[in-house]
Amino acid sequence: MDEQTYTYAVIDDATKSVVNRVSWDGVSEWSPGTGLTAVRVDDPAEAGIGDIYRDGIFIPADAVTSAE
Repeated sequence: MDEQTYTYAVIDDATKSVVNRVSWDGVSEWSPGTGLTAVRVDDPAEAGIGDIYRDGIFIPADAVTSAE
């Protein structure tokens, strides 16, 4: 069986920050864990560790830091 995998960002539900990136087919049984959500990443340049996921978009960590 030839399964295609995609990159998913693992988001901490409390902080909305990206805590991991994984390859997953989106179908097989897997869960990111309690308090975490997996979001498919279509652009490999997006969703780095530490980035923020807000309103359906990834915000680079350096943009969040410089805006504070």
